[in-house]
Amino acid sequence: MQGMQLPEGTDTVELAVPDAFGILRGKRVPASAWPHVAENGIHMASVIYTWTPRCEIRDDDEWLDPSKGWPDMQAVPTGDLRPVPWRPGAVMVLCETKDEDGQQLPVSPRDVLAKVLGKAAAMGFEVRIGFELEFYLLDPVTKRPKHRDIQCYGLARGAEYEDVLGPMRKHLVDFGIPVEACNTEYAPGQIEVNIRYDEAMRTADNAVLFRNAVKEIAQQHG
Repeated sequence: MQGMQLPEGTDTVELAVPDAFGILRGKRVPASAWPHVAENGIHMASVIYTWTPRCEIRDDDEWLDPSKGWPDMQAVPTGDLRPVPWRPGAVMVLCETKDEDGQQLPVSPRDVLAKVLGKAAAMGFEVRIGFELEFYLLDPVTKRPKHRDIQCYGLARGAEYEDVLGPMRKHLVDFGIPVEACNTEYAPGQIEVNIRYDEAMRTADNAVLFRNAVKEIAQQHG
């Protein structure tokens, strides 16, 4: 597929699909399988759009009837190939999902957003958005914030987290996520990161990639 050439040194490609809660689901394939996957996509169970964040099966879903099973869908690479800087050799790509007839799935978050953006474009609008994303850094032993007091915008307090936040900012930027700034927020262990505004779909893609990335990078640092 044109524009889908793997960077030199790639050994693993991660095909990522955001579920209804913004959690990345997907599969990993060896680089040797990439030419076929890039052209044809890869099968995944459509149940990812109907279960909870803990993969609990709901029996009240209006779109998928559990009594009939969950048919496979095709995850087709559609985003940029993004080398994963904190895991050398890995490349991640976002996918759109289609049913067995090649139609977009109506419950896919990316498809829902695409339809909204299409309506906005028909009205003469271009939608550009930015995000202020927040998370907590917790002590790996206690599973609680290291401090109990609040130091919002505190540079000294932020410096205590720089062994994690410094590499995190660099990795995020190298991953293609335009970080503008970060700071401590108004709760113990709370961190805010500002993502520069851009075209709405790209910014939404960056948001789900950000959520996954900060978890992985934080875990690498304990």
